[in-house]
Amino acid sequence: MAKTKTYFRDHYILILLTINFFLSIALIIFIILRLIDIHSSNYIVQCRNCSDPNALNRFINGNIVDLISFSVFGILVFVINFVLSYKTYKLNHNLSIVILYLGILLEIFGLIVSNSLFVLR
Repeated sequence: MAKTKTYFRDHYILILLTINFFLSIALIIFIILRLIDIHSSNYIVQCRNCSDPNALNRFINGNIVDLISFSVFGILVFVINFVLSYKTYKLNHNLSIVILYLGILLEIFGLIVSNSLFVLR
């Protein structure tokens, strides 16, 4: 009699969870290191109409809380993806994998956007 695989015994799920975890930790560490490196109280948090260099109100300034929210975003993405994939694993294994892949994609987008905002500084 064959046992069904459990969530924490599925190697593919564990690999995706590990990648998702390390990307969220990388996002948090990246933001903290960049905030320590830059000693300022005024940060660029949005770039509107970046394709036009002569646009008025092109950059929107914010404070440190706006940039720390990227770290909170990384934690929330990991936790929500873990919970959703765990709950959907019993229903559909492939759906659980897709949820974890989308979490990895969100973490990568978070790294790209936060890096581009720090480069504008």
